[in-house]
Amino acid sequence: MSLGPDTVLTAGSPGGVDEGLADLRELAARQDIDGVTLLVGGGLRQEHVADLRAAGARAFHIGTGARADGSVRADRVRSWRDLIA
Repeated sequence: MSLGPDTVLTAGSPGGVDEGLADLRELAARQDIDGVTLLVGGGLRQEHVADLRAAGARAFHIGTGARADGSVRADRVRSWRDLIA
């Protein structure tokens, strides 16, 4: 029995995904070994996705990338889904 997390949300750095890319690549490569799913978020931008997917990341928290004027926008969600699908 495990009481540990099955998913961890991280930007790889307190400074956000831009500063944490190297650590995120390493974490993505280890997630199957460690049994913990990496959920990338915290300053994530669409241009990060291809690189992180190539490193093995499968889950992304888009947060503000889906919002405009405080509301979630369906067109923005679709643009992210097209990148990740």
